Amino acid sequence: MAAIWVADTEPNERFTMYTRGNVGEVFPHVMTALTGTMIGDAIRQAQSEVFVEMGVLRPDEVVGPSVGTGVFGGYLYMSGSTMRLFGVRMPGMSWRDADEQVIGNVEGVPRYEPSKGDRNLLATWAMDPMPVYAAIDRLRHAPTNRDPVVATKRLAADAADALVEALRFVPRPLRWLARRAFRPEACLLHHGRRIG
Repeated sequence: MAAIWVADTEPNERFTMYTRGNVGEVFPHVMTALTGTMIGDAIRQAQSEVFVEMGVLRPDEVVGPSVGTGVFGGYLYMSGSTMRLFGVRMPGMSWRDADEQVIGNVEGVPRYEPSKGDRNLLATWAMDPMPVYAAIDRLRHAPTNRDPVVATKRLAADAADALVEALRFVPRPLRWLARRAFRPEACLLHHGRRIG
């Protein structure tokens, strides 16, 4: 892909779907050459590091340019593919949930096509082991009552409790991302002072 703008980046070969969803609010217009060239690489590097630390991506998956965001034709785009992977790997979420959060309800968005390695227990575990613990605990204490009505009611109540317990932990990685996404080494204030 030929660069049109000085701040343009190359698209990633694996994470090929990009969206203006969410990033269009932050950078609604063409990214200035100064912003793109001065902090673009540092922000992309920090995003990749955060995705690895959170478990969204494994270290060997951060290959090539524009893993988290890219600039194409001067406009900032978010990797919808990476966000979908976040949904696939986060307990209690799906790629559809990620699409809804990042893209919204838009016609014509390509369906998610699973790739080898998308489901990754190590990545899921790194994201947040608490829902896994909660599910294991619920299964361990599953009812042994043979009455199907009683057993179904108990399982439904246990499943609801497990879901509520698991959902308590979903915001944790999101708070972590918010705190860590723009690290001091990746961000500069508009007067050139470091955030810290």
